[in-house]
Amino acid sequence: MKTIFVLLLVLVLVFAGYRYSFRRLSSSFLPWFGLTGTEFLFLGVLLGPAFSGVLDEPTTQGLIPLSGSVLGWVGLLYGFQFELAKLRRFPGEFLWAALIISGITMAVMGAAGYWGMGFLGGVSPSWKTSAALVLAATAAASAQTGLALAPAWLAPRRQGLVTLLRYISGLDGAAALAVFCLIFLFAPAPPCPASGIPGLPGVAILSGMGFILVFTLLLNRRQPSDEMLMVVIAMVLLLGGMASLAGFSPLVLNFLAGLWLVNVSRHKERIYRRLAGVEKPFYLLLLVFLGAAWKISSPWIFAVAAGYWLLRFLAKGAGGALATRLPGLGDQPRSLGLGLLEQGGLAMAFLLEFHHAFPPALTEPVLGVVLLAAMADDLVNPWLLNRLLGRVSA
Repeated sequence: MKTIFVLLLVLVLVFAGYRYSFRRLSSSFLPWFGLTGTEFLFLGVLLGPAFSGVLDEPTTQGLIPLSGSVLGWVGLLYGFQFELAKLRRFPGEFLWAALIISGITMAVMGAAGYWGMGFLGGVSPSWKTSAALVLAATAAASAQTGLALAPAWLAPRRQGLVTLLRYISGLDGAAALAVFCLIFLFAPAPPCPASGIPGLPGVAILSGMGFILVFTLLLNRRQPSDEMLMVVIAMVLLLGGMASLAGFSPLVLNFLAGLWLVNVSRHKERIYRRLAGVEKPFYLLLLVFLGAAWKISSPWIFAVAAGYWLLRFLAKGAGGALATRLPGLGDQPRSLGLGLLEQGGLAMAFLLEFHHAFPPALTEPVLGVVLLAAMADDLVNPWLLNRLLGRVSA
């Protein structure tokens, strides 16, 4: 009974907050900061066991199907960004720039994460590898909130730079997803609590691709938008549930579904419009669940988060400086990588899925570090973007 009450309470708070955060915008700094949804992290903290206890551990376990569907929705929507026909229109140097920046960032942050996890007692080498891969993936992923607002005030001569940054921020997420997938393939989580069996990622992938083909046939039929939305919801729930039972990632499997549909479906535009229509409420739900899982067990976590942020800043900056040496990019600023610091929904989804798959003793330090660093990015990113894109201060 409590689970149903908490579900209704969270949904009411999220949809009420969505109307306030995303539909009442102004040009001042704090409303822009609200666009990242950071206040919903704190809502999750208030609802979590550290304060009110509304979202306590048993209730959170009961809401795993909802949080799993949120992860699946994020993966499906992200997969729709990779329509190959559109990606081929960009020069190959854009792809190389994305690979250089994300590769350097993941290598630096993964190595640092593996070294840092050695200070936690009782952590097996495979779990240290899993935590390092999560830190690498979240560090590489970039958001586009600031870039999405850029055309409103940028001079036309900066549109090329904005296009490049948007392209890189999309592609580095794909590289991060590939690294995140390695957790379930080579550094598996404990057996799934629901099934009690070890992970079978290969079975999940093969079975998932079969179901994706079936849903493709259903979605290729001409049907009303409401029925299409129901088919998409059913696909997300089925793929997410199957992935969870087999010890694989609902996020990755639904990403593969989105990648497939955007390239083969005749109705991809209609499907995407239905997906995007509920994107922001799902993102806010993701932040609430993360906030409920967020615990700061030691004041040292602030120092570690500062080190994570600084190291990521340097890695992104170094990757961007190296990428600008590619001849096909033209005359781009050496500080290119500093326009890619903001972390968004994909990085947050990595954290929540990691929290679902592994025990709290391993996930709580990772969540604490990355979430604190992400909040610092939200504060610093507007200023860095203004400098990078050449905005003239009033």
